[in-house]
Formats: sequence, C-alpha cells, structure tokens
Amino acid sequence: MVFDEETQKSWPALTIFVKNKQVKLLELRY
Repeated sequence: MVFDEETQKSWPALTIFVKNKQVKLLELRY
C-alpha cells in the first residue's frame, strides 16, 4: 500500500507502522 506525501503528513504513525511491517516481511524472507 503506497501513500502520497499528503497522506504521510496526515498519518505519520500509520505510515511508520506500515513501513515497520514491510521491514519485518523482508526479514522473514531472508
């Protein structure tokens, strides 16, 4: 799920949560 800059400014906590989730998924792959 990709967020534009305006959405990131409005929902910083949500974008951080999503980014952390993506990092965990990448760690599981390796």
